[in-house]
Amino acid sequence: MVRGEHVTGVHFLHIGKTGGTSLKKFLKQNDFNRTGDGRRIVLHSHSTKLHDVLGSHRHNVAAFFLRDPLARFVSGFNSRLREGAPIAHIPWKPGERLAFERFPTANDLAEALSSRNQVQQDRAFSAIEAMIHTRMRFSDWLRDPEYLESRLDRILFIGFQETYNEDLARFFEILGLESDVQPERFHEAPATSERMLSELAQQNLKNWYADDIVIHEWALAHRERWSPG
Repeated sequence: MVRGEHVTGVHFLHIGKTGGTSLKKFLKQNDFNRTGDGRRIVLHSHSTKLHDVLGSHRHNVAAFFLRDPLARFVSGFNSRLREGAPIAHIPWKPGERLAFERFPTANDLAEALSSRNQVQQDRAFSAIEAMIHTRMRFSDWLRDPEYLESRLDRILFIGFQETYNEDLARFFEILGLESDVQPERFHEAPATSERMLSELAQQNLKNWYADDIVIHEWALAHRERWSPG
């Protein structure tokens, strides 16, 4: 599979905890490296941003998936809690180890973001910044709705993790690829994973990820652009 911002084609941005691992593995396993009209499909790591690929060549277009920011926080926390298992084993870094010792669940961490105890609140800030999937925001990849709006003609597709299978079928249709097989879901949390968020935790996360929520709502408002028909 082709990699690199400077390759002209359709560039898939890997925004963490939105289903990107599953899609990338599926494309590589099936040798889907070009669209139906011959454009190269270029896969990227978490480090590549939208402006990287759009700025490298005027014919590049981009595609990516998004997810409700609060659900993404919980998924990212639980993924690092189990060190990426079952699909990978990426040991905790020192900051992550401290985070999980202090905050056993995503709800514990989210509630502590507004703690009146300054030490506890600072620990929460440190913990959320220690994990890549809770630290990185949609705005890190996509800037803001104004930028997205100005590049709308170069965004080939936006899908959503919550409607993954439906959106994936539409994405393949846009790419001109045919497959009756759905990608295997990687990094899915076990059914026993703790996902509960209290009202306080939810409000704290809405404040923390306010910019991401705005981007997510912008994308949902443009959903019809990539819908069938």
